[in-house]
Order: sequence, then structure tokens, then C-alpha cells
Amino acid sequence: MVPCNLELMEEPDIASDALVAAQNDTFNRTSILQPFVAAMNNCWVPVENMGKGIRNGNVTHENAGEQTEAMNAAMNSNGI
Repeated sequence: MVPCNLELMEEPDIASDALVAAQNDTFNRTSILQPFVAAMNNCWVPVENMGKGIRNGNVTHENAGEQTEAMNAAMNSNGI
């Protein structure tokens, strides 16, 4: 795996690797954090709701399959 750790980039053997340099250049010039991509809400909102349901007891062993399918459907739709 190519490191994203900036401290590792200080290691001459790592920093001089062409693949590592290219990947980190891409990170530095073009990467966008996913939370800023609006469509990521199609993932994070259903996941958050599932987590809340587990925590508050609405998701149980008995309905976990159904709840997981509902989360998946929400994640793969245009609406949340």
C-alpha cells in the first residue's frame, strides 16, 4: 500500500518511489473529501439511521435482515 502518512513521505526510500510520488501528487492536486460530495448522503444518512436504530433498539436480531435491506435500498436510491 502506498502511504498517505506525511511522516512516511519523509523517508527517502518511500519518497523517491515513482508510484508513491504520483499518488501523493494526485492527492495533493485533485482529491476531494467525500463528505463534500452531496451524493455521499445517499450512503451516510441511511448508515447513520441504521446505527441509531441499533443503538436505540429498533434494529434487533429478528429484524436485522429486513432493516439491512431497507438501508441498502435507501443507499441505492436518489432519495433518502
